[in-house]
Amino acid sequence: MNVPTWIENQISKDEIKKIESKIAKIEDVSSAEVIPMIVRSSIPSYIFPFLALGVAGIVSYLLQIFIPLFELLPDSEHSLIAFCFPVLALLFYFLTVKSPYFLRLITPKSLRTYFAMIRAEIEFHRQCMWKTRSGTGLLVMLSLDDHQMVILSDEKMHKEFGEDSWAEILGQSLAQIKNKSLASGIEHCLDKILPKLELSFPVEPDDINELSDSLVIKD
Repeated sequence: MNVPTWIENQISKDEIKKIESKIAKIEDVSSAEVIPMIVRSSIPSYIFPFLALGVAGIVSYLLQIFIPLFELLPDSEHSLIAFCFPVLALLFYFLTVKSPYFLRLITPKSLRTYFAMIRAEIEFHRQCMWKTRSGTGLLVMLSLDDHQMVILSDEKMHKEFGEDSWAEILGQSLAQIKNKSLASGIEHCLDKILPKLELSFPVEPDDINELSDSLVIKD
């Protein structure tokens, strides 16, 4: 696998092989079809201008309040504040496009979580995970720039694990990513789901490998 430049300093080819060996192990002992995925961001680019305009509007409004209040400009120059808005809008749009940190800073966590879930649902269908014969598709998606992680599965598997179990696994995996490395977080997630999958969804006699055992990396 060719590692994209935007992630090559965060995960190595050896770490990718280790993750893929864990996927193969899961599918050797269970009927689950697991796909771990790393996407660059789940926030759609069409909202970038709106975010930039919103932040520029707030900053311009604050300038209109504080510059006259602290007499930072002569009264005759206060009209210059109005020209700050388009300049700030362009600046913040550039920062939004180029800086993941700035994008996270101006995007509420609830909105980042929402877009990550939408992206996961889209990818679940793109990877044809809903077509698995036993209804055992399981997507583990990490949205890198947004610092979001989603586990999405078919209904049968979701009922077996439960919302609380998924939340616990996600919390532990994100902690591993923060404290150790990106790869260790994904590996931890796969290690935690393995025993339950082996117990509740054992491999079937006529089981076939329906989906790829590779780590998927995409924009």
